[in-house]
Amino acid sequence: MGDPEYVPPLTYVRDHFLAPYVSASTTIVEIGPGGGRWTRYMLGAQRIYAVDYHQELLDELQKNLGRRNITFVKNNGDDFPGVPDRSVDLVFSFGCFVHLDTDIIARYLDNIRRLLKPDANVGPPTVRVTTGLALGAGLHAGATVGARGEATAWGGRG
Repeated sequence: MGDPEYVPPLTYVRDHFLAPYVSASTTIVEIGPGGGRWTRYMLGAQRIYAVDYHQELLDELQKNLGRRNITFVKNNGDDFPGVPDRSVDLVFSFGCFVHLDTDIIARYLDNIRRLLKPDANVGPPTVRVTTGLALGAGLHAGATVGARGEATAWGGRG
């Protein structure tokens, strides 16, 4: 898929949908981190939950990018064990959801809701999901979730 340092569309995603939302006070959930292509741009966050169904991928990521601020989470395919409710500022995933059936995506979207702080962000808009499915869960890719849990378009940062 390429490197965000050298592939302009990926650079755009990094610069507009990730970098503006990472700070020393940010808590991030990354779903499907793979080898850490995007995780490396999150290292300045206070806490990163790297969530994956495949333990061997998490082990490889830990070997390559193991840091104190990264918690490696083996999930059951759509849940977030150990991630506290209403603790997450940003949920990020790129290139993962295209490999999942829509019922799994729907469960992920439903489970994401409990993690989010008011005005948290979910992105980038690369999830190939029908609008009805995502909005039925109250979220859409690139959503900003307001204090009452309503989903709106990307917020004013970045």
